[in-house]
Amino acid sequence: MKIIIKIGESQLPLQVKDEYEKELCFKAQKIINDKLLAYSRVYYTTEETVLFKMLLFDSVLSDLKDEGEDEELSQELFGKMQRPSKMEGIKDRIVYIMEKEKLSIPLFAKKIGIGPSTLLHIIRGKNAPSLQVVQAIHKAYPDIDLNWLIE
Repeated sequence: MKIIIKIGESQLPLQVKDEYEKELCFKAQKIINDKLLAYSRVYYTTEETVLFKMLLFDSVLSDLKDEGEDEELSQELFGKMQRPSKMEGIKDRIVYIMEKEKLSIPLFAKKIGIGPSTLLHIIRGKNAPSLQVVQAIHKAYPDIDLNWLIE
């Protein structure tokens, strides 16, 4: 079963367990998409910041729980929605990880074993991260999907 999330012109299919009733999944899909549409009207853009998306997803989950939806489905959706899928590139995903972990540039650079200036150049788009940097991020955060990171 797939739930289709719409962010502006983009669509993000979220695969959920087949054991959920179709009606429940459609209701969850409607709640999520209605909330996304309402927020996009307020902000007049489809390029929300990572913080905005995190707050939005928390709000969506709250709505799902308030509607008495299945707790397990809510948690599964939350896990899948925690990482924005459509970003400009790896630099945005690195910034997302830093913000999620609440780490500054120097602290994140230290955690992955590179210099802060190297990280700053990557984030600003001046340099692409090397294979060693990508491997260091994955080593520090093994739960991060490498395919998502380098898409």
